[in-house]
Amino acid sequence: MERLADLQKFQWIKDETVPIDFDHWTGSRILNLIPDRFRHFCKIIHPIRIDPTVEDEQIMWHEIDPVNYELVLGERIRLKDLAEKYDLPLTKELSLSSISHKLGGIPRYLIGGAEGEMEIEEVNALVDVLQPYTANQNCYFYYDLLKTSDYVHTLFHGNLQDARTLTLQEGLYGSPSYWWPDDRSWCIYTDYDLNFSLFGGSHELVKTLLAHSYLECIEAEAETRIDYKADMQ
Repeated sequence: MERLADLQKFQWIKDETVPIDFDHWTGSRILNLIPDRFRHFCKIIHPIRIDPTVEDEQIMWHEIDPVNYELVLGERIRLKDLAEKYDLPLTKELSLSSISHKLGGIPRYLIGGAEGEMEIEEVNALVDVLQPYTANQNCYFYYDLLKTSDYVHTLFHGNLQDARTLTLQEGLYGSPSYWWPDDRSWCIYTDYDLNFSLFGGSHELVKTLLAHSYLECIEAEAETRIDYKADMQ
C-alpha cells in the first residue's frame, strides 16, 4: 500500500458530486456526497447495540450525567426492528434521528451507531462482498483531515484488503472517509456526522449488500435526504 503525495486521484469525487447550496439549504442528499455516475445506492447502518445494564427504556441520553456513566455493549439490534418497535415507517430516510424525533431523544439503553466510522466487522464484511466485483484492481482510500492525527487530507492506494489494515492503523481514526476501485465502479462514503455510510454502485452489488446477513442496508436514491432532519421534510 502506498500513501500518495497528492490528492489528484480524489478530484473525480469533487467533480462528480453536486455541491450543497448552503445559502438556500434544504437538506443534504446522497448526490451531494456520492458521484452522480451511479444509479443505485444504499445506506449502510452502523451497528446499534443494547446496554443490558439499563433497565428503564424511557431514560434518554440527554437526561443522564454526561460524565459519570459506563457503557456495556450488549446484543445488536437492527434499526428496522427499532422502527417496528416505535411504529416508524420504513422509509429511505430512516435513521436513529427518526427515533429521536419520535421520542424526543435517543433512549439511553441504545448505543450507536458510531458516527464517522465503521466497525472492523463492517469493513470485513464489505471487503468480502466487494472482492468478487473488484477482482485484481487496486483501490483508493481517502481520509478527511478530521480522521487523521495530523489533520491532513490523506490518500492511499493499495489492494482492497488494505481497508482492514487502515481501519486499525495508528494515526488514522477508523475506516476511510471514501474508498473506491481503480475503475470507479463503486464508491463508499462515511461522513463524520452520520451514523451510517453511503454506497453507490451497480444494481447487482446493491442487491448483494441488501441481502447480506451481517450488514444492515436500506436501499436509497440519489435524491434521498440524509441529514438529521431527513424524515421531517
